[in-house]
Amino acid sequence: MTAKTSQKLADAARLAGFEELARRAEADEFHDFLSPHEMPSISLDRELTTLIKTAANETQRLAATRLRIRHHEGEFDADLTESDDWAESEEGKAAFRKLMGGEG
Repeated sequence: MTAKTSQKLADAARLAGFEELARRAEADEFHDFLSPHEMPSISLDRELTTLIKTAANETQRLAATRLRIRHHEGEFDADLTESDDWAESEEGKAAFRKLMGGEG
């Protein structure tokens, strides 16, 4: 299931012409809590930087740059509902126990 903010990123990437990035976003690859990456925000930034550097033309470069700016402004960050849902999940509870010095 695609998280709401992951879908927002996917829609923006697709509209900008980055279908591969859109598919990865729909798989929650860059979601703050659902990503397989330890630092999904950094992973997304690297992907966007690569798109900027490898753009076939100025239009693609500008589209990737605009997405990166939106990312830096927090537009694709998990919202409060997604945060609360994760905190109530087994994974979230285990993370909190570990942070508080208990067992994961």
